[in-house]
Amino acid sequence: MAKIETKPADAEELVKDRLKELISFREENQDIKDFWGKQFDLGLAWVHFPEGSGGLNVNPKFQLLVNETLRNEGIYLVLGWALQQLRNMELRSKLINI
Repeated sequence: MAKIETKPADAEELVKDRLKELISFREENQDIKDFWGKQFDLGLAWVHFPEGSGGLNVNPKFQLLVNETLRNEGIYLVLGWALQQLRNMELRSKLINI
């Protein structure tokens, strides 16, 4: 996958545009699992991850914008915590099974 270079202003606009799309999706679909899937697909799960892996390949500081926006919309933010826990378990398992 090609690395995408974005300027900070471009990255912020990208994140804001994706947030608008995600919030619009939430207004149409109240299923939280569908919402979390859409969040991942839009690259807003972990913005610093590569595209296709839940991110947008932008500075991690933009995750705060995502989290604050979703929290202000009253959307439950378990996805980041839960996926981090799963990733840590997987990494731990790989480490001890070397």
